[in-house]
Amino acid sequence: MFDRVIQINLVGTFRCASLSAAGMLTLDTLSDDQDRGAIVITASVAAEDGQMGQAAYSASKGGVVALTLPMARDLMSEGIRVNTILPGIFNTPLMNSAPQPVKDALAASVPFPKRLGNPEEYTRLALTMIEFGYFNGEDVRLDGGIRMAPRYAGDVRQTGALDGRRTRHVRRVGRALPRRHIQKYGTEEQKRRWLPGIVSGQTVAAIAMTEPGAGSDLQGVRTTATSSGNGYAVNEQKSFITNGQTADLVIVVAKTDPNAGSRGISLVVVETGDAPGYSRGRNLDKIGMEIADTSELFFDDVQVPSDNILGGVEGKDMAQLMQQLLAERLLIAIKCMTAIETAMDRMLDYVRERIAFGKRILYFQSTQFVLADCKTEATIARLFVDDCIEKHMAGTLDAATASMVKY
Repeated sequence: MFDRVIQINLVGTFRCASLSAAGMLTLDTLSDDQDRGAIVITASVAAEDGQMGQAAYSASKGGVVALTLPMARDLMSEGIRVNTILPGIFNTPLMNSAPQPVKDALAASVPFPKRLGNPEEYTRLALTMIEFGYFNGEDVRLDGGIRMAPRYAGDVRQTGALDGRRTRHVRRVGRALPRRHIQKYGTEEQKRRWLPGIVSGQTVAAIAMTEPGAGSDLQGVRTTATSSGNGYAVNEQKSFITNGQTADLVIVVAKTDPNAGSRGISLVVVETGDAPGYSRGRNLDKIGMEIADTSELFFDDVQVPSDNILGGVEGKDMAQLMQQLLAERLLIAIKCMTAIETAMDRMLDYVRERIAFGKRILYFQSTQFVLADCKTEATIARLFVDDCIEKHMAGTLDAATASMVKY
């Protein structure tokens, strides 16, 4: 059965994609970019979140996801793009035949919106992948966030911490953090204006908090957004801003009332484009996460309209920032916990295999002392991280505890 599922889902998908590519090579290019179009492959969320009894199915769909980027790289010189959609629980003809209580239970398992996916939603995403020529080699989940339900994506993030999938960092920071601020605190007009581009990938977004003299102490920021005509003039600089080199939209933490302390801090959305006075500094060197650019940003009387204050009201953003930082600090802790446990696994593999003085070094007492210390500290850390995840899901995680777990 396993071999049959692999042959149908994985090998069959590869052959269909290959035949499609061969047919597309006979076509003329469709644009000045020499684009012949896109192959959109269907996988499944089971590729990343396989359940009991889905070993063969998950393996086959995971293989489909894994071949997406290499195939895109192989075909890009011919003007052919390859992307994959990972749908969740959809209202298909097969699903329609299920008993209503089963469909209701499945719909209730989707965090938002609590319903099954519609085929039209899949179609719109596929058309976006086809029409958006800069979208290539990507795998995109379309599942209503079902991966978030068990433990705030903690378990999911564990699978990719040390396996080289560094693009996940860019996706999370480049889309999730700015998107969350706009989705949670923006006006309806702001959501309609900015969210579609961020979600589709057409708009690269960044959030600019850190300054040369102010990091986590957001009350110490020196960037100002002062009244100017029908809007604001933004001045000062930011540093260590992820996506700074490429951002089309930057959410800037600035003081709209320098005399009001934390109540004078607002989030000002700067649409970069050719904005006069806005400039990017150097792309900073880092240890790790090379794929995510980290930059200095400079604001010299950058003019933004009054309706670019996130939420439409000044001075309410300090509490909003701190609330969102709780999640970011927790995610850092989850990632670090994964690194610790992965390092433990690799260390155990090594001491089981390495032989010195005629025996495996695992059996030396000095080695066992170190292993016991590491395992104890890792277990304590894991319990703390899990407790913080539960508190965050319940809405009771506080700033002090979030800072502790990040540390």
